[in-house]
Amino acid sequence: SHQNYYRPGRLAGDPTPYPGQAEPTVTHAKRYRRSTFELSIVIPVHNQADIMARTLDSVARNVSGLHEIIIIADDCTDRTHDVCVEALGAVSPRPGLCQSIIISQPTPVFETTSDNIGFSVSQGEFIIEIQADMQLNDYGFDQRLVSALKKYDDLLGVSGRCTHRFNSVQGVGKLGERIEQPLSHDIDPSKLYMYGTCNRGPLAFRRSMLKELK
Repeated sequence: SHQNYYRPGRLAGDPTPYPGQAEPTVTHAKRYRRSTFELSIVIPVHNQADIMARTLDSVARNVSGLHEIIIIADDCTDRTHDVCVEALGAVSPRPGLCQSIIISQPTPVFETTSDNIGFSVSQGEFIIEIQADMQLNDYGFDQRLVSALKKYDDLLGVSGRCTHRFNSVQGVGKLGERIEQPLSHDIDPSKLYMYGTCNRGPLAFRRSMLKELK
């Protein structure tokens, strides 16, 4: 199951590797169930061994649909990889997890390129990117994000954190000075708020639309 990562072309852009950049390698791949899944969860991580077990447990407890988990270990020099393998083994009995993959990137490429690597090997029709430092506590968050993409064909991305105007902090959610504050009680979690862009995870995409960004 371990192999060099084959680059079939990025789903979201094709950054030119810098001199000395090592090829990413699949260092863990396990299939737990033969069920068909429509969701890929992508998590980029750099040296966060102390929190990854909690992060993966929070994902497993709150995702409601069939899914795969893809972790990109970006230039990790601590025990992040081993912790992730152990944590994936611990959450694998949960009924929704169909397979897990860890890709080790020996030289640093940072979050966005790590995301692209994960997107490229994903198999789900929908992708949710989650930052490694996020602890989820909202069961069914995946279905709410994906349902918005299914409802609106021209919608590129849906964030569970914020949406705002381009080049502005005018918007809804945790942004600007409100980034460290709880979500306002004025925000209705059953509604979809639309602005020009959104950022930070959990962030959902439709795979077919990411292909158009090449």
